[in-house]
Amino acid sequence: MKVGQLFLRLAVGTVLLVFPVAVWAENPKLLVRFLDVGQADSILILQGEHALLIDAGNNADQKTVMAELKEFQLTRLDAVIGTHVHEDHIGAMDAVIKKLSVGTVYFPRQTATTKTFQDFVNAVKTKNLKLTVPHPGDKFDLGLAHLEVLAPARADYDDPNDYSIVVRLVFGTTVFLFTGDASFESEREMLASGRELSATVLKVGHHGSATASSAAFLTAVHPKFAVICVGSGNKYGHPTAAALGRLEASGAVVYRTDQQGTLEATSDGTTVSWRRQK
Repeated sequence: MKVGQLFLRLAVGTVLLVFPVAVWAENPKLLVRFLDVGQADSILILQGEHALLIDAGNNADQKTVMAELKEFQLTRLDAVIGTHVHEDHIGAMDAVIKKLSVGTVYFPRQTATTKTFQDFVNAVKTKNLKLTVPHPGDKFDLGLAHLEVLAPARADYDDPNDYSIVVRLVFGTTVFLFTGDASFESEREMLASGRELSATVLKVGHHGSATASSAAFLTAVHPKFAVICVGSGNKYGHPTAAALGRLEASGAVVYRTDQQGTLEATSDGTTVSWRRQK
């Protein structure tokens, strides 16, 4: 995989200054970028020469997602995770798969009749890949980072969002929990599983929906930071007052892509530092 330069962004007023500072392939740290793709999810994770993309925004976010990958001069992704069938998660994934070399495509046992889903499946087939269905307890590495699948536990949910693949990433003593759009039902199953859920950083479920991030789940995760991937003025009213109230009660510092833009978390294995686009 060809990896280009990591850029340090320094916001000065409304001006964003960009400076080349290092070759990320030689960097021992973990970089997690929560992309500002509006009312959608897309998260790029880099560790040394290894890269993982979780979701790829809406169809209209193709330029944004591809520009992000181009910025790091990525030609290969170790894996991509399409958390579930909704367009705001796999919209631009077909373009990513067509353009880059991809090792593994993770996707739940879920189907849809939408053109977005068919484009995604066709891209996978065109590259002679297959959809790999993960199960709770499955583990894989991303360089020095270790990931464990926590959900989904079933293949018969009433709510399509509960099919969301949930992964917990451990890097040193820092932990990131990526929840897709998992709601209360999936959260209850994760709690009942007895698996470790604690995390330094929580990617808040379902854009801050009222039916995600239950008090019990937040108590178990006990995040220091929480990131809500959400679009400004969206028609769903996300993030909801209910979810924000529970996050506030948890004590987490809350970041939002609609307010801070693309959020960049860097872990040295002990602490997590943040840079914000806006």
